[in-house]
Amino acid sequence: MNILSALSIYICLVACGLIGGIVNRKFLHPADKYLRYLLLGNIIVELTAVYFMNIYKNNMYVYNVFSPIELFLVVLYFQKRIDWLQRRKMGVYIGIIGAVFAVCNIAFLQPIHTINSIFLLFEGFIIISLCVFSYYQLMLHRQPIVSNVHFWVTTIFLIYWSCLYSYWGMYNVLLKELFSYMRPATYMLWMVNILAYLGFAIIFLFYKKIAAIRE
Repeated sequence: MNILSALSIYICLVACGLIGGIVNRKFLHPADKYLRYLLLGNIIVELTAVYFMNIYKNNMYVYNVFSPIELFLVVLYFQKRIDWLQRRKMGVYIGIIGAVFAVCNIAFLQPIHTINSIFLLFEGFIIISLCVFSYYQLMLHRQPIVSNVHFWVTTIFLIYWSCLYSYWGMYNVLLKELFSYMRPATYMLWMVNILAYLGFAIIFLFYKKIAAIRE
């Protein structure tokens, strides 16, 4: 699978999820609108990144700008789903801290035209922590699991960001010492990305049926 094929599949899956979110908008939990914005943002970013790559031969600008926005949307989703965060509006504060960290990272550590691996590790740590916190609340309130939309969204985020965190955590080692493993690791990341957004597409396309079962 080449990068163009992977990107085409990815955009199609994200578009399917977005369409499902629009069609089933009346049934969405208030938190899920942030996921819909995230899907829309991903489509805009990937198309813009293709344009930047063709014109400027570098699309890191696009991803570096979108990363703190992505984090903000995800933490706002979890704020709506996790009672403790919602009562204290902690999602907003975490999002602001993330934006400040992103700016500092660009200003002092990794310029905007380079890969922002440090911020991605920070983002991954925050999202994985929120996923674990979310599981704790599900167990604490004895909420349904298999029929729970939030459980599946959390599971997708946890698997996806755990893989992403591992990849970026090992990036320099793969690049310098284990370069022969870089291509397989990148292909694996593409597959995880595709499977994650396939999961989101299924959730939003069949949201009405899932929502018929009380969470």
